[in-house]
Amino acid sequence: MRWNYYPACKERGLTLGTGPHADPTSLTILYQEDPGLDVFIVNKWMVVRPHPGALVINIGETFTERVTLAFFVNPRDDKVVSPPPDLLATQGTRLYPDFTWSNLHRSTQLQCRVYNDTLENFTKWFLSSKSLKP
Repeated sequence: MRWNYYPACKERGLTLGTGPHADPTSLTILYQEDPGLDVFIVNKWMVVRPHPGALVINIGETFTERVTLAFFVNPRDDKVVSPPPDLLATQGTRLYPDFTWSNLHRSTQLQCRVYNDTLENFTKWFLSSKSLKP
């Protein structure tokens, strides 16, 4: 990880930056608040306009058409997954019960996972398996 801080400057030509470069990495994840990121496309520099709350994902030079990158983030096996209480207060009736990550993972390994209704199938399985409740 690398952290860059560039103080505000009202004159674009005087701003600090890393200078023209190519990212030699596989993946760069960038959060930008103001214009400042330029990319070199079709032999010219173009400004990348920031989208509030969004990240810019830049595929670096080490990727080829044959590389796949998957990164999974899961809670601990014993972590109970449930909605925030303030969301429950505003949304009314719950659609799904509280469960642990290990319950959901076990369910997806036992059942076919290619359907759009995975969470609904999991809920039926989970509620019918009383010993699995968190």
